[in-house]
Amino acid sequence: MLPLFHMLDTYEREIKGLMRGAKEMRCSNLTLITFSEDTWPEFALDRPEISKIKLIPAWKWLLET
Repeated sequence: MLPLFHMLDTYEREIKGLMRGAKEMRCSNLTLITFSEDTWPEFALDRPEISKIKLIPAWKWLLET
């Protein structure tokens, strides 16, 4: 299990990157592929932009594609 501060940094970096890329590409279908999580951690729930991002575990994404 990763320490909480590492998880915060990782999610922050990924959310910022997705939002910046979505703005530049004019894309609204956003998906963040995670190792195993399919729900947002408690500490990320206060961010309004997460409602635009779908979380999906890598194994599930691989089965769907």
